[in-house]
Formats: sequence, structure tokens, C-alpha cells
Amino acid sequence: MKLLFLLFFPCLLFAQSLGEVGYREEGIASYYGVGFHGRTAASGEIYNQDAFTCAHPYLPFNTIVKITVPRHGRAIILRVNDRGPYIQGRIVDVSLLAGRYLDMIQEGVTPAVLEVIDPKSPVGPVKGVGVDHLLSIEDLMVNAKADQVLTENDAYKLPPISYSSNHFMTKNGKKIDPVGFGVQVFSLRKVENIISNTDALEAKGYRNLIIENVSLPTGGTAFRIIVGPFENIKDADKILEKLIADGFQQPFVYSFQ
Repeated sequence: MKLLFLLFFPCLLFAQSLGEVGYREEGIASYYGVGFHGRTAASGEIYNQDAFTCAHPYLPFNTIVKITVPRHGRAIILRVNDRGPYIQGRIVDVSLLAGRYLDMIQEGVTPAVLEVIDPKSPVGPVKGVGVDHLLSIEDLMVNAKADQVLTENDAYKLPPISYSSNHFMTKNGKKIDPVGFGVQVFSLRKVENIISNTDALEAKGYRNLIIENVSLPTGGTAFRIIVGPFENIKDADKILEKLIADGFQQPFVYSFQ
């Protein structure tokens, strides 16, 4: 059976390491529908459809990426704060505001190029490129609903989180320093939910579990439950397939590097 990881991500170009400046992908971009506004993202943040953010299957949270749509030349800089998409050929899910700016609402998807850029780059539209007959970002912001706060501020201009600065431990609280790959299954905001979710995994036979304690850029803490570690993507991908078959919702391959 073809590896599920490669099925999801056929257009990866591995000239650069994951998350490294210069890393590039070409494929299909999609956007979040209105129904996701206010839900908790995989990073633990609350998804805001009017923010300059996006979802990527495995790039580190807070990685800064530039999304360019070749058909009209527009480009926008976004911060990764969620996971997905999980549909063959798709490389990124952008926020609704970004989707409007990139003129992809009517079709829902569009060919795009994703590039990891300088983590100090400010998020928002790249000025002076692309066609000028589409609505400006200022017009789009004015048209946003009055009760939805825009968050294109300095909190969204943070450098990528260094995984080595996070705290990894076993279920019993032993600190570890994993390398290689894992498969993230849960992202939790409440520490009391860790036991019930690790128990659910162990009941299905998953014994090698890692708990990551993450300090969020917006404040607070999130806890990720990861199966692993594995030396290579192939082994992680086998577990990803099994987790999906066992009914766990949207697990994804996670790099500790």
C-alpha cells in the first residue's frame, strides 16, 4: 500500500529541512470555512478567520510562510498555527481573510506555492505584486463582521517555536528528549484530559506515548499527546495509518527535529 504520508504530500521538495528558511512546496491551497471560526486549533489557539494564519500538516507552529498564487501573482505572508489539510494534493489551509485576498473563495481551492521565509517577516499581504483589480486587504478588513476582532498584530510575528525548548515527558512524568518523528493524536488545553486520552490510546495497543507541554505565544499552556518516537517517516506513517483505522480523528506526522 502506498504510504499515506506520501499520498497526502506528493509535491514535497526536500532541498531544505522541515521549517528551514527556503523550504518550498507546490500544490493546492484551500481555506477554512466560516464554521471553523472560534474553534480550537491544533496549537491550542482559537482559530480566527480574520487573522493572517494557516494550517500545515507538519511545519512547526509559528513558522512564517509566504503563499503565492501564480494565476494572478498575489502573495500573502501567514503564520502556521494549525494542522491540515488532509486531502490528497493539498499543501495548506489559509484563513478566510487570506482566502479572500488570494481570490479563492468561489472555487474553494487554487494552485499555490508555499515558501518558508524569515521568521521576522511581518504577516500580511506582500505589497506591489500581483493584479490590482481585486479587493485590497484594507477593503476586505472593512467588510469583515464588526464583532470579529482582527488580529494582524505583533503577536503574530513570532519566530518558530524551537522544539528543543518544549518539555517532553512520558505519561509517568519522566523527562525525555525525543528525536526523529512521532504521530500527534491529541492537542489539549486541560491537563486533566491527559489521562483519559492516553488511556484511550493504550486501550488500542499504543504504548509508546509522549506528552509535550507547550507554552503558547498567546499565553497559557497546551498539551500534545504523541505516539513515538520513530527513526524515520516510514515507521511513523505506518502508525498514522493504524491510528486512522482505529478511529482517531486527524492524527498527523510530527517532526521532533
